[in-house]
Amino acid sequence: RAIYDFLAVPRPENEFCMVGYRLRNTVTENGGVSRGICEVEDGFLRSVTERVDIRQRGEAAVYVEDGAEYPLTGDETASMNFWGFSRVMPELLWEHFPAFLADTGRGDPTKREYYLPEVVGALLREGLASVRVLHCDEVWHGVTYREDLPSVREAIEALKAAGVYPEALWE
Repeated sequence: RAIYDFLAVPRPENEFCMVGYRLRNTVTENGGVSRGICEVEDGFLRSVTERVDIRQRGEAAVYVEDGAEYPLTGDETASMNFWGFSRVMPELLWEHFPAFLADTGRGDPTKREYYLPEVVGALLREGLASVRVLHCDEVWHGVTYREDLPSVREAIEALKAAGVYPEALWE
């Protein structure tokens, strides 16, 4: 609801928003995940760094880079790519795309991804955008691995039983 409230108020075209989850609520015990790890100051996103191999460690986590593990507390703000953009964002994405293509030092070009958080991070560094972070303490339920499916089904059933979702969710 907060994202709709944010977008309902007229704002400058370069003022965006992002739902920020608590990292521990977005990882799976079944393997590594990619998340944008965010630095937030006074309710605004200051930086976002895409980490492509975050692994759960109890309530905490680690990210793996170049074979080494780096600790995370689990309380970090994580981007799940739930953004609120104005109509200028597609143009900004196109403007930054040539730099992505020119960056040949980032592995196999057939497997590289144009990560949205990296573009947002560049816009922040260039002073071309501001991003209000709308904090969310809900648990993110997703199927990254086949083994995640039973827990996601259980979570959906629990949300339906609690009245958060309608009983006939899929109809």
